[in-house]
Amino acid sequence: MKRQLLLLTATVSLLVTTFAKAQTNTIKVLTTNTVMAAPWFREVHGKLYNTQKSVLWKNMIATVDWVEPNGLLCENQYNTFLVQNYPKAVGASERVEVFAMDCGLTNSSVGMVRVWDCGTPHYVQVVSTNAAPINLQK
Repeated sequence: MKRQLLLLTATVSLLVTTFAKAQTNTIKVLTTNTVMAAPWFREVHGKLYNTQKSVLWKNMIATVDWVEPNGLLCENQYNTFLVQNYPKAVGASERVEVFAMDCGLTNSSVGMVRVWDCGTPHYVQVVSTNAAPINLQK
């Protein structure tokens, strides 16, 4: 009986030692996820804009004259302009509501026109790890 108790104690001790070593040899894994930021954050020519706070953005209603390789050629009651990065697929003669920022002039099939850019969504890289949090307060 004494021998069995001694053998059981040795086995438990060996298991505890093995488990403790296994805990110190954990592998830390970093995971990177790409997520889209809030829809009011838009990128135009590599710069990030908050469309809710920026005064550079304007809301317009226009009719699409035709689709060009670099955007939509639109017309409203005041002028003809080019809309880049419009977020939806549209065809000629459709009315569109454009929320965009003025980006200067360009040459198009009808001559020089003003360019309005709707921007592209802003994506953020989120890095996470499986490591246990460390309590810095003592």
